[in-house]
Amino acid sequence: MIGSDNEIANLDGIVDILRERGVDAVRITDIADVPAPSAAMIAISPSLVADRRLLTILRGWADTRLIPVRVAPIVDTRQVPPFLADLNWILWDSTDVGARNASLLNALQFDLGRYRNTEGLEAQAAAWVAADRDPDYLVSDRKAIAQAASDNAAGEPSAQLVEYIAASARATRREWWKRNGRWAFRAVALIGVIAIALTGWRAVQNLRSANTLAGTLLNVDDNPDRADLQALKLGGLIDQQAANGRAVPDTAQGALLQAMSHPWDLGVLGYTKTAAINAFILGNDPTVAISADGEGTLAEWSLDTGAMTSRRQISQSPLYLADATPNGRFAATFAADNTIGVTELSSGTTITASSSKPAGLQISQSGNTVAIYDDSGSITVLTRSANANGLAPRKVGTYEEVFDIQGGAGEAIWAVVKDNDDLLVVNATSNAVVHRSALSGGADVRDAAISPSGELLALVGDDGQLWTAPVGGSFAPTGLPASRTVKSLAIDDRGRVLISSPAAGPQVTDLTAGTTARICAAVSVVEVFSVSSDGTRVACLSRGVGIISDLTEVTTTPKPTNLQVTTSRSAALGSSSIRLGDDGMIHLVHKSITAAMNPTSTSVGAPWGASLPWIPGTIFGEGTPTVVAINADGSTVAVGTSAGVVTEIDLYPEGLIAIAGRWRPANRAVTAIGWHGDNELWMETGTDVWWRAPSCAGCGVSTQRLFQRIRDRQWMCYPADTRDIFTDRTRSTFDLHPCADPIEATS
Repeated sequence: MIGSDNEIANLDGIVDILRERGVDAVRITDIADVPAPSAAMIAISPSLVADRRLLTILRGWADTRLIPVRVAPIVDTRQVPPFLADLNWILWDSTDVGARNASLLNALQFDLGRYRNTEGLEAQAAAWVAADRDPDYLVSDRKAIAQAASDNAAGEPSAQLVEYIAASARATRREWWKRNGRWAFRAVALIGVIAIALTGWRAVQNLRSANTLAGTLLNVDDNPDRADLQALKLGGLIDQQAANGRAVPDTAQGALLQAMSHPWDLGVLGYTKTAAINAFILGNDPTVAISADGEGTLAEWSLDTGAMTSRRQISQSPLYLADATPNGRFAATFAADNTIGVTELSSGTTITASSSKPAGLQISQSGNTVAIYDDSGSITVLTRSANANGLAPRKVGTYEEVFDIQGGAGEAIWAVVKDNDDLLVVNATSNAVVHRSALSGGADVRDAAISPSGELLALVGDDGQLWTAPVGGSFAPTGLPASRTVKSLAIDDRGRVLISSPAAGPQVTDLTAGTTARICAAVSVVEVFSVSSDGTRVACLSRGVGIISDLTEVTTTPKPTNLQVTTSRSAALGSSSIRLGDDGMIHLVHKSITAAMNPTSTSVGAPWGASLPWIPGTIFGEGTPTVVAINADGSTVAVGTSAGVVTEIDLYPEGLIAIAGRWRPANRAVTAIGWHGDNELWMETGTDVWWRAPSCAGCGVSTQRLFQRIRDRQWMCYPADTRDIFTDRTRSTFDLHPCADPIEATS
């Protein structure tokens, strides 16, 4: 929330409202050293308009979604620069408090477009659908619709907008009936309906250009945060167009394949009623998760279906903290009645001890020891008694700050603490200090974490860098930036660092490849990370739900033993061949087609006869081609580049070609490419540095194949409010599974 010093009260008021609704909002008046965020609310006021320095910085945030909020009247709007003036404004100085609050939250979820008229109506339609078709979102001003219709060029209609306008018309008719009586309504309604219908249809015809079809209207852009929703929206549009006998616009097809080229989350799990999840833990089995909730229950979930498989009531008070052994046998919890508990999940047997509220809690892998720490830096260990009927407490010590605790092998529990300006690792079970160090140059520690094995350390320094060290060794900077406002930090046994901050969102840094990728993209901030023992999945706890992401799509991973790869500049199978020529061209032979493709051009045509503007920059990405491959049945070829981009190209049986997908796992030269089965594309970007991507081979030539890949990759289940965004036809075509309600708890 950005504004001038003169508007502190308004800024704080907006921030408070956002925080009350679960948004991690911050107020900033000086943005000189602030990195460009993904989105920012701008408090429009006379003092801000006069602040040329601040406006210059804002203008330079080209990739930031700006949301103007007018907090004070502007006498001369011509003083507002166009990059803000042309955007939709939230009128915070309005007397309609309910409307302005709703607009504020709606703006965080939907891109309101670049213009105030047409795109505003488009965004209202999307917001209405997402808000379960709330009648408060409907349009009652027919003149506004007519004005919007005259402000844009002709285009294809949108089912979503048609429905929105029709619903607005119905609501308008109902209001008129309330005011003027049933019989008068019957006489006049026909004229009104015709007028609104014609106006609505005219608006629909004029709302869309080729760009807005795949962009503003459907809220689909190149933002990978919810690529699954982008793909489902566009897939539904393409399916409906085909059912209506209409051609599929190039931009829709291209934007869909672009959405397919991003990593997707696996799903979001949470309650549909009253209880929020306060802990979410993965262990040895990456298909099972354990949660603790505000109704005092522990539950197990299937990550294949998104369904709760078992649930036990272990307390009459909410469970605020929880951890579980990797084998899922024992769970440790802290409840609101100030009790620490250790529960055997199979039987439900729980032993407890009294405790003041801790800031963190961890159970050893054996399940016999629990460590807790509080905000004062005090660490206490509780050990199960020999007859397993009680927990014996023992104070380990008090430190300046406790950054992290992790359960190690056997009884070990590792604690990362600050003591006399040094960073220590203490085995809380034995009190042994196994590491002591300080950052070079006297840098301070913002946050630190230790791997479950107790062998690796990661920390964020106040110098804005990510540092790592082996336990017992010295810290060294990775050269990778890390936000000083870190919300949560973790490092797994493979050395991958997971970090969440309000500015960058949740990310994973792969130190082997030197890459950083977004994870758990459905949320902006993660409170706690939990990585499965095999390192394939991560559960992110955020505001009462658990988000599951696949780490194998965004970090390096061991290649399959039977993977067949190509490391050369040419490949051939049957009547198809591809090679990198000395002339810098990519030479493709496929049946009767002989093509010389320029890797720095977008001139390669899709089967529908148009260029491919949806691929940014060039067909094959930045850099020069380095390696090519052809899949086992000769239906798809792939080209890797020196910039780490791999492009899949489908070969039509009739001899045509089409782009199927584009992947960029790293900014390093691709040295080998191969397919594993039908759905996995593997790439090497260094000696034995391998990446896995969800291949879309066949998506460029077959709509059915494309739709099947959407079904393969969609979330394990979708909450009701998300499923309601889509039409019945889309839900049926893509078989969107609803998330099941929580099951009843047993004692």
